[in-house]
Amino acid sequence: MKALSILLWLAILSCTGCTISRTFFATADCDYKRVRLRKWAEDSAKESATIRMLLVHGMNNHPFGLKGGKPELYGCPTYADLQTKLSGPLSPKQLNDLRDLAVREQFNGFISELARKLGAGQENEHHEDNFTIIPAKDGRAAGYVFTRSFGASAPGRRALKFYVANWALAACVDKEHQFGGWNNSTSVLNLKGDHDFDPALDQHRAPLNRMLKRGTIDWGLGDAALYLSDEGEKFKQVVKATIRRIRTETKKRDRIAIISASLGSTIALDCIPMLFETQTVRSLFTTPDEKAESRRQARAVFYMFANQFALLAIGRPQDEQVNPLIKLDRELENSKATVQVYAFTDPNDLLSLPLNTHLKNVSICNVYVRNPGITLGIAMNPADAHVKYEKNSHVIATLLNGPEKPPIRPNDCP
Repeated sequence: MKALSILLWLAILSCTGCTISRTFFATADCDYKRVRLRKWAEDSAKESATIRMLLVHGMNNHPFGLKGGKPELYGCPTYADLQTKLSGPLSPKQLNDLRDLAVREQFNGFISELARKLGAGQENEHHEDNFTIIPAKDGRAAGYVFTRSFGASAPGRRALKFYVANWALAACVDKEHQFGGWNNSTSVLNLKGDHDFDPALDQHRAPLNRMLKRGTIDWGLGDAALYLSDEGEKFKQVVKATIRRIRTETKKRDRIAIISASLGSTIALDCIPMLFETQTVRSLFTTPDEKAESRRQARAVFYMFANQFALLAIGRPQDEQVNPLIKLDRELENSKATVQVYAFTDPNDLLSLPLNTHLKNVSICNVYVRNPGITLGIAMNPADAHVKYEKNSHVIATLLNGPEKPPIRPNDCP
């Protein structure tokens, strides 16, 4: 039996290859309204308006990226020390340095690709008030917000503005304290070992198991566990601060796209009711876009990558308010428009689930794709399947032109 197991593993290890991205198919409810960002860009240019995009990352995010396999901590030994640094006064140069780190690591390629394919103008290099540390209620830094603008709101110009909300800093501090740090520092938290609280235990893990334990369980699902606790309010505060800025800047001819990944989709949906607090933004969700290709299509759209909504919804307390998709549908009650939600799932993404909610004013379209990544014999790297939606050319094509294949409608559709 042992010899057979060894032969099996050798066969698996010998069959390495690269997974090619593709689209399988899409399913939609009866009220599906195709949204094409490419057409949005054309229409917005004619109206001298701006497409505003809220980007919210998912779990296991390192706020300023990785350097040499370890987190970029801006000269600090731990995330806790970095949080302390960001909670105090920062000079203009420090803020600019931090912004540069954030821009390189948060949706950079995705933003540049969308701006290029939508024909936007040059990126505005004016950075004043463009990187803001968001404090939690205790005054300590919970995360940050920055924006990136392309083009100008002038006749004939295609203008895009991206709002990036990073809620990961406070989460990283909590996970660091619970699971162990990323170096041998014995500073603030008396962290032990590299990655794991007990390095002796970590040494006895098989390489693949170690990767899954650190990335998926400790630093991945650790975020989901935190969000379902009282600590989740810190995550919401960062996203809410971003929404307040969008709410202030949005004009009546603008259009809004919410693009979120993994846990970020649930956080964004929980915070979306804030957008309805001003009539200008509310009308983008409730009034049909007169330039749309179909009736009742709103000037707002949701894109969810690696959607964990179904997983997190089942874990909510029974006495909690209704789930945010139903709440959004109720906010749109008696509206004249339908808000379209695209939910992307790779079948090898263990943490993504299709949306199965049937609503009146919110239309659901599940898009099934295969993300680029490494295939190891009979398995695909689940990390690649989970995090590479924004690097998938088919996903970007769906944002630009709608699903590459017509959605499959239920049999009872008219």
